[in-house]
Amino acid sequence: MRLSVFNKPAILAVAGLVGVLGLATVHGGVSQAVAQQDQNAGRFQMERTDDGLIRLDTVTGALSLCRSEDGALTCAPVSGGAAAAAPSADLAALQSENRRLKKRIDQLEADLDAKPRAVPAPSGYPSEADVDRAFSFVEGLIRRFKSLADDLREDQPQGTPL
Repeated sequence: MRLSVFNKPAILAVAGLVGVLGLATVHGGVSQAVAQQDQNAGRFQMERTDDGLIRLDTVTGALSLCRSEDGALTCAPVSGGAAAAAPSADLAALQSENRRLKKRIDQLEADLDAKPRAVPAPSGYPSEADVDRAFSFVEGLIRRFKSLADDLREDQPQGTPL
């Protein structure tokens, strides 16, 4: 009879424990992948071009050109894109300034809404100089009209009504 260090029940128990630990690890990895996928939903935008697809990472601004080769989609970074133009420090500064400006706009709009909008009062009456010019103009019209009427009377023979 052969003596065995391991008996069948012990081997089965160890195999079961390894299987349970393996499933827990796989399940943990799957749940992490699903959580990360939920976080990244909507992160990338794709646009079709003549060369393939352009993929925009909406978080970093990085651009990639994606092509279908042998049934697989491969993406390569595009040089000179937004990521190359704005290093992370500059990007952080721009994001900070953007937040500050948005707050300032909100504050100014709130101030505008809070203040009643005053309609400027009409300037009132015309100045004396404006009135004098208007009277002079009307007076000149009346004189010319009277002069024309007088000329017509002189041209008409006596006793003939106009």
